[in-house]
Amino acid sequence: IAGLLMIYQIRQSTNVKHSTMAIYAADAGLESYLYYSYGIPVSSTLSNDATYEVTPTASGAKSVGQYQNSLRAFEISFGP
Repeated sequence: IAGLLMIYQIRQSTNVKHSTMAIYAADAGLESYLYYSYGIPVSSTLSNDATYEVTPTASGAKSVGQYQNSLRAFEISFGP
């Protein structure tokens, strides 16, 4: 039982690492979108193999970051 619990803890800590990488990728995607190509879909692979894809929405943009099996997203809305 102790071995099984350790495996779950290791898996959970790995998932947290992947989730963090995905969050940073999504953030980088929004920054790239705002800085380089406002209004144009953007996607890229970062040096740590995390990826992001940014798509325009009706009121702003949505950025989805992915690292291995973790996906995280940010959305930005522009005011009137």
